[in-house]
Amino acid sequence: MRFRSDPTGYPKCYNTLMTDKESVIKFWFTSSGDDLDTAEKLFVSKKYHHALYFCQLAVENRLKGLIVSRLDKPVKHTHDLILLSQQLDIDISPEHLEQLRNITKFNLEARYDTFKREFYKKATREYAEEWLKITQEILIWLQKN
Repeated sequence: MRFRSDPTGYPKCYNTLMTDKESVIKFWFTSSGDDLDTAEKLFVSKKYHHALYFCQLAVENRLKGLIVSRLDKPVKHTHDLILLSQQLDIDISPEHLEQLRNITKFNLEARYDTFKREFYKKATREYAEEWLKITQEILIWLQKN
């Protein structure tokens, strides 16, 4: 998926310019739900490192949807969940900050060869199950705050 900004600041996706706020919000929230569903299916298929990558995407896309929904402004082009949560300006406990910091790493560790080998070793069934549960909890917490 590639995004490019147009003068309105909203993302361009699949060659369709989304210029109205509701379409952009729907896009981010639908993507978040799809990413969580994909993470769950990858977990069941024992593709734990890929499941963790999609956990990160689910949280990232939920944050981006909340930013557009609540602040009515374009989102930063980043995968950093801490940066996105700061843009949203919500109270975050130290525990949630640490969880977001760890989940952010899944994006890099699952994608880039320099990190992949170690991440693959770390991504056991137990580890992925723990972080899938944490991801689900964070998504619920974000929706409430």
